[in-house]
Amino acid sequence: MKNTLDKKIYQLFDKYFFQIFVFIMILISIWIRYIFINFTTDDYTYFLKPWVNYIATHGGLNSLATIPANYNVPYLYILTLIAKVPKYSLYLIKIVSIIFDYILAFAGALIIGKLLENKSSKRFAQIFVFLGILFIPTVILNGSAWAQCDGIYSSFCLFSIYFLLDDHPSISFIFFGIAFAFKLQAIFILPVLIILYFSNRKYSILNFLWIPIVNVILYIPALISGRSFSKIISIYFTQESQYKKLTLNMSNIYSFFHSGENDMIRTAGIIFTLFIFAMIFCFIIYKKKKLSNLNIVTLSLLSVLISTYFLPGMHGRYVYLAVVLSVIYVVMKKSNFYVAIILMFNSFMNYVRYLWAYNLIDIKIISAMQFIILICVLVDFFKALNKGEELIC
Repeated sequence: MKNTLDKKIYQLFDKYFFQIFVFIMILISIWIRYIFINFTTDDYTYFLKPWVNYIATHGGLNSLATIPANYNVPYLYILTLIAKVPKYSLYLIKIVSIIFDYILAFAGALIIGKLLENKSSKRFAQIFVFLGILFIPTVILNGSAWAQCDGIYSSFCLFSIYFLLDDHPSISFIFFGIAFAFKLQAIFILPVLIILYFSNRKYSILNFLWIPIVNVILYIPALISGRSFSKIISIYFTQESQYKKLTLNMSNIYSFFHSGENDMIRTAGIIFTLFIFAMIFCFIIYKKKKLSNLNIVTLSLLSVLISTYFLPGMHGRYVYLAVVLSVIYVVMKKSNFYVAIILMFNSFMNYVRYLWAYNLIDIKIISAMQFIILICVLVDFFKALNKGEELIC
């Protein structure tokens, strides 16, 4: 027989089922990340760890004036705090990145909530996106295994997109400025901001000033420490020019070529990428189309896919933001579920190739799959924009 205690338990379980489920899944996601906590890579051994040690032995924040690091100063501020206990730098670096995994998932949930505003499915979709992002294999591995920080700038990019959808352009540009201050790769969604300015005409060109303003504000501690302004902004140019190879473990068009140095192909790739964005821009402006919130998310996904597929010098992990956006995209376009699955698989193969030196599938095959997905999203975007149709590739 059911006693009063059992009834109370059942009532609480029924009332807080979703909360209990999410809590358990969060615990599982933390446990999975903990598995990789002692895993080290060359990036940590030859870059992150020496930088932390340099900061610890050269006066903390004052060391930023001379530290030979090629990461932007906002991330170096984080390393400065970690340098207080350099012995645990591996764990602390990973913990920071892991925390941003959850911030990233929260930002994704906000976006899908905005897309499904006033819909009965909103709550379930938010839980799905939140957990879906947390359990993306490359999101897990990026911070917990690789000790990388792609989740940081991607979180700010998602907040930027959310506030675009919510008609708060100033806040959106502030978040984009923060993202750009952390990582040059935030520039992958800059075409979206430019296209929206001319198509929807809902914010002033002065909003773009928030990008340099936010960056300069974030530079202040480094400037006080003695780091010159030219040295700070030179990071953006050295990041672009430091790696001359056409591709660095990224499954893109250059995987079909010799992946070594070739200035002519490199220049052609940059020009071709700009040409693609120019064509998209011209189509939208010529058709006098105003982008819906779903169009904006799709264009953001498309922008990252185009950039990482056609720009030279791309690292395998740079497609990170596209994989995250694909989860939001397929929730809105369920028939295109394969987009997220294939992007996750392709990205995971890039990670396996780097982290464990296993080339399970030829990179040319992965690159071909990546191109097919890019084309599917591109055609879907134009179809939806032109006729308001949902496309099943």
